[in-house]
Amino acid sequence: MLSPFPERNHPGSDRPERHDGRNPEKVAARIRRALPFVPPGDIIVAPDCGMKYLPREVAFGKLNAMVRGAELLRREIGES
Repeated sequence: MLSPFPERNHPGSDRPERHDGRNPEKVAARIRRALPFVPPGDIIVAPDCGMKYLPREVAFGKLNAMVRGAELLRREIGES
């Protein structure tokens, strides 16, 4: 995976072409899949590109789910 921050990884936490991806648990599960390969502190949660093509309320819902999913996972692994 190429990254502008070589020591960091950005696992895709959502698919912008789908308008139903507003589930924090699903986002946390996608991030969780990276944990066997990348230390938690080296993961940057970010949306896949393409959000600018979505209706504003859909994009906001997806970003909100991304933040809540990351919070769920942080609590699960004991990070603040």
